[in-house]
Amino acid sequence: MAFRERSEYEVRSLLLKKGFSSKCVEDAIAKLKESGIVDDRRFARHYISDAMKLSKKGFIRIRRELERFGIAREELEDLLSDEKLQDEADEILKKEIRKLGRGLDLTPANRKRLVDKLLRKGFEYERIAAELSRYRSD
Repeated sequence: MAFRERSEYEVRSLLLKKGFSSKCVEDAIAKLKESGIVDDRRFARHYISDAMKLSKKGFIRIRRELERFGIAREELEDLLSDEKLQDEADEILKKEIRKLGRGLDLTPANRKRLVDKLLRKGFEYERIAAELSRYRSD
């Protein structure tokens, strides 16, 4: 059976949906946080890693998805500003451009399709454009 970390927001929502009282839910959340079972920062780190490595998602999409899980924006900015993570995201973008652009003549129409696909994956336009200019010169 697979296990997935849960955010505080997810646990709270689930317990409230199951009919537990707000007081009961808050007590349970406090105990889960105290024991380290629920940790939004750890959840976000794992989610970011999986989203980048397995799904090849960019920071914009990851940020939006984590906000839906109730992760605080300040926490996200802190995690996503890590230089090592930025380098890893750039490498993923390079690989995605090579993979998606393989065999493509980068006509304006094909370039637009490629950029649109990368934007939907959550990569920043400026990084896409910079990497595409390097890709063309290779």
